[in-house]
Formats: sequence, structure tokens, C-alpha cells
Amino acid sequence: MNTVNKIKRYEWAEGFYSKGIDADAFGTLFEQLAITAGGGGVQPEMVMKAAEEVSSPIHSYFTWDDGQAAREWRINQARALCGGLRKIRVVVESSPDQRKSIRAIVNLDDGRGYHPIQEVLSDSSKRVRLLDLAKKDLRAAKNKLVELQSEAKAAIAAVELAHNEISKLQDQPVLL
Repeated sequence: MNTVNKIKRYEWAEGFYSKGIDADAFGTLFEQLAITAGGGGVQPEMVMKAAEEVSSPIHSYFTWDDGQAAREWRINQARALCGGLRKIRVVVESSPDQRKSIRAIVNLDDGRGYHPIQEVLSDSSKRVRLLDLAKKDLRAAKNKLVELQSEAKAAIAAVELAHNEISKLQDQPVLL
């Protein structure tokens, strides 16, 4: 008996919590939304609208209870507020006018919420956790750059190929 393995076209980014949504199903839906958008770009509102129907493959990703959704939104706003706060550090050694800012509050992804940076830097286990998270972020950024470089090389090769084909056509007589 032959079994056919479905070739996946999409996958979720490392660490993304998909709530069980199939990446290929969303990727296909996104492609359809992009066609509908006609090159104008898919807006988040379009994705949300596509998720409203219970039969949508991404319906369960969203919170449809308005009271609960409002509370979750305010929690996300609080996260943004905490993540956006910076502590200004004056560096006297190099120049009295020079200011640098660092995060005043950090999340160690430990389930305990946000921590003041001074607390984290003065506690060796928390400092190690913060550095581990920073390394993970750097690896993700590096992987993204490698991916973008690869895509850029492929795009440049396609443009060069198209240019060469056009040049060949220009050398041929036009038949009417």
C-alpha cells in the first residue's frame, strides 16, 4: 500500500504559539487574501475578518468573547508598556552629553512577569537567563539575515536571467 506524504509548504517560526492552527492552512488562506488584496498587501483586519466564520482554519486562534478579548488586549498593552520603558544611563567617562538607554524592565520568560533590570543584573541566575534569551534572539536574527540573503541572491539571479533573455530578444528581428 502506497502512502503519500503531504509536502508542507509552511511552518511556524520557532517559538511561535500557534494554538494548534495548521501553518499550511493559514498559508493557503493568506495567499487567497493576498490575491483578493490585489497587490495592496494583506492587512490584519483582513485576516481577522477571514477568521470570523467558525469553519475558517484560523477561527480558533482568536478570542471571540468580547469581554475576554478586551482583557487580553489590555494585558498586551501592559506588555508593550513594560517592554517600551527604558532607563537612561549617563556615561560620564566618554562625554558628559552622551546618554545611553537600556531596558528598565525585562521579561525572563519564566512565568513570573517583568523584572527591574537592576534586580536581574544583580542576581546571577537571572542574569544568566537574560543572557540566554539574548543569545536566542541573536540566533533568530542571524537566521533571518541568512534567509534574507539567500532570498536576495535568488532574486538577483532571476533579474539577471530576465535581463539576459531580454537582451537576446532585442538582438532578434521583430516579425509582424
